[in-house]
Amino acid sequence: MLEVKIDYLLKEFDCFLCDVYGIIYDEAELYPGVMDMLQEIKKTNKKIIFISNAPRKSDILTKRFMDFNITEELYTSILTPGQMLYDDLIANRPINFTGRYFAFGLENDINLLDGKSNFTRVNNIENADFVVSFGMFDCDQKNSEIEKMLNICLERNLEMLCLNPDKIVKRKKNTVDFLCAGHISFIYEKMGGKVTWYGKPYKDIYERAIRIAKTPISKIVCIGDALETDIYGAHNAGLQSALVLTGLYDKLLDKNGKISWQEIKDNCSKFHYPQPDFVLKDLCI
Repeated sequence: MLEVKIDYLLKEFDCFLCDVYGIIYDEAELYPGVMDMLQEIKKTNKKIIFISNAPRKSDILTKRFMDFNITEELYTSILTPGQMLYDDLIANRPINFTGRYFAFGLENDINLLDGKSNFTRVNNIENADFVVSFGMFDCDQKNSEIEKMLNICLERNLEMLCLNPDKIVKRKKNTVDFLCAGHISFIYEKMGGKVTWYGKPYKDIYERAIRIAKTPISKIVCIGDALETDIYGAHNAGLQSALVLTGLYDKLLDKNGKISWQEIKDNCSKFHYPQPDFVLKDLCI
């Protein structure tokens, strides 16, 4: 692991596969240095592809970026699990899911398949042919409540499609870490249920990003705030990685701005994650 600033990566690499929530913005504000970084990438004719685990189509993130004055000319593309599934359906790629589905998630997240032929959303798990995990119904849900519903899924041998492998989202202005779709899907898999995953850390999203990038592997670096998805996913795809300590692991910076290297190593060792190639305190040039 090497501590660097973002300008080092901007010089060494030509394409950046960059996470969104936790390093670009958090709730209502951009993180420091983001706009300068994007402007520098544009000025040097390099590429940045945002790869997010959001269970939505990419155009939803495009609109969200506009709220922060991040215009489409500042980046190459956006990839999300929601967009990947949508693209697969448009291209008639074979998937194992059709028919009636029950959706875990909030109302503004679960409408991805609404109106698509061969898919009907139902409100009762007992009537479903499969389940889709977009996220939590309620941020205060307990595992026991979730497991009751998952037991019904398991009894009926329902397969699950997970459209956000993240387990938690850290809110900078909130002391609560919100549980995500990956939390539900991980529990279901441990119970013995079958889960198909879209997004990081699985290879497919990186392979699609690499095709868009049209850049040698050695000149691509993945940037994110999560060891479990961003760093592990980059390793699985044979790419170099950079951990940014602004999101999930912001506590690994002490009040004097010193990095806790041992804690990073301990986290990697405990959960069998690869260590990042680079570590950044933030994205400031």
